Amino acid sequence: MFLRTTPQTLQNKEEFEIIELVSSQASRGLGFWTMICLGFANFFGTRCSHYAWKIEKAKDEALEDIIEEATEKGADGIIDIKFALSGLSVIACGTAVRRIK
Repeated sequence: MFLRTTPQTLQNKEEFEIIELVSSQASRGLGFWTMICLGFANFFGTRCSHYAWKIEKAKDEALEDIIEEATEKGADGIIDIKFALSGLSVIACGTAVRRIK
């Protein structure tokens, strides 16, 4: 099991060794249907679920990338994961840690 958490919820912090910062960026294009959806959402003042879905997919991709990077560095988990959003780009970063045995 790969640990993903924030430091506030991490129990027994002394049992982990910090490896290093891991980060990734994932982007999505708008596409024709998303543009149509956004146009209607802006006009009627509603939510565009297509846009939200694309952001969620970009977040998932960025999270998968930092997990892969941390695993390659010998980490057992990532703590203090943060996400930043800019348009349809999501940046994920966190601290890779290894359990001390």
